[in-house]
Amino acid sequence: MTAVKICAEEAIGELTKAEVRLVKSLGERPGKFLTECERFQEYAHVGAWPKFWESNKKNGNTAGDAGVPWPLMVVASLVKHGHEEKRAWEMPECQAIWFNAAYASMNGSENKILTTDEEAFMEEQERLEKVAPSAEVKTPPPHVPET
Repeated sequence: MTAVKICAEEAIGELTKAEVRLVKSLGERPGKFLTECERFQEYAHVGAWPKFWESNKKNGNTAGDAGVPWPLMVVASLVKHGHEEKRAWEMPECQAIWFNAAYASMNGSENKILTTDEEAFMEEQERLEKVAPSAEVKTPPPHVPET
């Protein structure tokens, strides 16, 4: 309920009687609760985050290298680029991530975002690897008489 209120940009505060009934109802119906969680995840576009090519090199110039939590780094980037602090903390997560990726790109980041075609190709390769028989050939150990 808190996440829904944050995304709706409503005050969190005390739950209304209707919200209490809804929470109780969802607690009694796990299947319905799961469905609502999936709907919320779809709404929040968690699956729509940009996907980056993984770099094998570390340059030592990231917020994580300095011990700064990644969500704070994203918010700091948004504020630096003109978003109000309150809005930076409250905007939908997917939107914040895309803004941050765009700002990083504009500032010369070497991070590369996968295209839809590249992502689909990689998913297809993973699927094929799961269904393809193993190419590993196992040879039986040579028969050695016990002594």
